[in-house]
Amino acid sequence: MEFVQDKVNKTPFDPSVPLNKMIKQASMQAGLMCYPMSGTIDGRLGHHILFAPPYTIEDQHIDEIGEKLSLAIQQSFQRVSVA
Repeated sequence: MEFVQDKVNKTPFDPSVPLNKMIKQASMQAGLMCYPMSGTIDGRLGHHILFAPPYTIEDQHIDEIGEKLSLAIQQSFQRVSVA
C-alpha cells in the first residue's frame, strides 16, 4: 500500500517524514504486523507498507486487519499533520 501526500499528482511525502515507520509502529500497537518500506519511486522518495496474510485468511480476519490498519493510518496521518 503506497502513501502519497497529494493523491491527484501522486506527490510523495518528504523523505524526512518517516510515515511508513510511523504506520508500522501504530499497527504493531494495534496488534497488526506490516512491513514498512521507503524509496518506492527512485530509491529515496516514496513510502509504502506491505502485508503478507496467509492464503487461508478468513473474512473475520480481513475485517480485523482493515480496522487495525485504518486506526494506524489515521493516527499516523494525525502525527504528520501536527508535525
